[in-house]
Amino acid sequence: MILVEHGTVITVDGTRRILGDGSILIDRGEILEVGPAHNPILPRRDGFRTRNVDYLDRDGLVEKYMDFKQYSPDDIEDVDYVITAGRAMADVIPDRF
Repeated sequence: MILVEHGTVITVDGTRRILGDGSILIDRGEILEVGPAHNPILPRRDGFRTRNVDYLDRDGLVEKYMDFKQYSPDDIEDVDYVITAGRAMADVIPDRF
């Protein structure tokens, strides 16, 4: 089990509440990480079953951060779902987490 604290949590119930300082307990299953860019909280390289959503694909993120020497392109993981401006996550992500 993994406890992630002090993050923004978006509920998956009908209200889609946003909890600004929330925590989640992950027992098993896959995790959707929103906007990890160069700093994933639960990186795949550490064995987490994570899927990523961002507004750019991996190549776009590498290009965006290439002038920032404090960020390594190796830390940017593949993006499973790209959300373009004006699109809802539910329209782009068929899976439920």
